[in-house]
Amino acid sequence: SLLDDVVGVDWWVQNRLHSHPKEYHADTDTLLCKEAMSRGEACRHAVVSTVFYVDAGAGGPTVIFNQSFTATQLRPIIPSEVVVVPARTNRLLAFPGELYHGVVQPPRPDGAASRITLLANFWTKSKTDESDEASLA
Repeated sequence: SLLDDVVGVDWWVQNRLHSHPKEYHADTDTLLCKEAMSRGEACRHAVVSTVFYVDAGAGGPTVIFNQSFTATQLRPIIPSEVVVVPARTNRLLAFPGELYHGVVQPPRPDGAASRITLLANFWTKSKTDESDEASLA
């Protein structure tokens, strides 16, 4: 299965005001991404990304596009598929971490000031990790 090769997970709780939704991005290994980009290579991505809505509050929906980053741009340039997942308390969303995604600011917040989510990204061992291990053996 997809998760058979998972070697780790990073997770955090995010409390975002409805007026400051999460910017659009892909879930990358940020420490290694700049190095890869400088070599003209694509960034490493989480194999699976998850969003658990602890308190949906006034938060807008999560939007996922069928686009991924290459070393220089998004592909495809114009998405042919877009998934909009409304924020609902106790909802779990899972999707491939390489996909471009973010949060839409709600048009009219309904009382609650923020959206609280538990985010977890699942990682597999990369070819780089394997070659580093081999050189240490």
